[in-house]
Amino acid sequence: MHQEQHVLRQGLLELAGDTSVGLRCCENMVSRLGRLLGVRYVFVGVIGPGEDQTVHSLATAIGGALSPNFSYDLSGSPCESIVGKGMCVYSGDVCAEFPEDALLKEMGVSSYLGAPIFDTQGQGIGLLVLLDDKLLPDSAELRALVQMHAARAGVEIDRMRYEQRLESLSASLTQEVARQTAHLEEANRQLASFAYSISHDLRTPLRHMMGYGELMLGLDSVGQDPEARSCVEAVLQAGSKMAVMMEALLDYSSNRQAEPRCQWVDLPALLADIAAQLVGGADRLPRLEWPDEARVWADPALIRIVFQNLLGNAIKYSSKHPSPRVSVTCSAGIDMDEIAVEDNGIGFDMKHADRLFGVFQRLHAESDYPGHGIGLANALGIVRRHGGQIGFHARPNEGARFVVSLPRPPQTRG
Repeated sequence: MHQEQHVLRQGLLELAGDTSVGLRCCENMVSRLGRLLGVRYVFVGVIGPGEDQTVHSLATAIGGALSPNFSYDLSGSPCESIVGKGMCVYSGDVCAEFPEDALLKEMGVSSYLGAPIFDTQGQGIGLLVLLDDKLLPDSAELRALVQMHAARAGVEIDRMRYEQRLESLSASLTQEVARQTAHLEEANRQLASFAYSISHDLRTPLRHMMGYGELMLGLDSVGQDPEARSCVEAVLQAGSKMAVMMEALLDYSSNRQAEPRCQWVDLPALLADIAAQLVGGADRLPRLEWPDEARVWADPALIRIVFQNLLGNAIKYSSKHPSPRVSVTCSAGIDMDEIAVEDNGIGFDMKHADRLFGVFQRLHAESDYPGHGIGLANALGIVRRHGGQIGFHARPNEGARFVVSLPRPPQTRG
């Protein structure tokens, strides 16, 4: 009895002091139990998935030394009555109890002790088995020692499965990121190719067309014929519009691919400079409001384009209001700064919001509010290149509010 208590104490001390995890911990278990108890075979086995009734050894020791793993059919073996249930001990002549289990005879086994292994949710997932070619005394100390090791095995097997799921998810995420990156690179390549075509294949013919149109206006036969002159002027007007759209597309392509070179930007100074250029074209001067002090972490040239578009739209779409007003407010968060541009203009119906950032998409007639329909798409692309986003809310005839969220530099977060 004293010897059994000593073995129990030693086994529990070694188990508690074992800082290994996962498979290594299970391997230490089977080696430890084989060495301390002097039994020939010890293994930790897991059950196959679903209806699979195969046991696959995860860690196996023969004579206390690690040995190759193996698999066997659960049906007809003493293990069948253990999985998900309770411990079972056959102190001797176990082969007579299970005559159909050929593996027991092949191993020359006489005694058997098996303990179920449960995961952290209480589901039976495997078993810890001791087999010997001599009698194995059944004692409370032995059962307690094996039970403690089985409980630890359950934790480690659960850990291994969780880590495998994480690795699988990580691999899937890596593949998805790679796929999305490749898709984005291909989209950028096509956009660059399209921009090249605009620059080289369309621009020259357009210049020729405009040049010939100007020459035609100088001909007496055209200049003295009101109908002919009107037709040529219409062609030149359409050509000018096409040239503006081509330049907008080239800017859009360039800005989408530009890598931001961020620094602190004085927002009030930037807004004042932009407003000075914009208000000259407004039907009536709006009341402009923005904070006296504010700064954002951004590429100065690119962020200027963003607020040229947002401030320009706010001024344009509020220009027909009796008292047009445009305000810019800022709020600093832990990780993001938010800059809101708000006006009291014509607004828009949120049910059309999916068209808001589309290229050449317009929510209002060009005859009422001139523009090429690419400004917001350009602004969104630039903000996303900064790692930010643009939110918005509007109602018809009640104005619109656009919120630019820009990440702060890492050293200032938190």
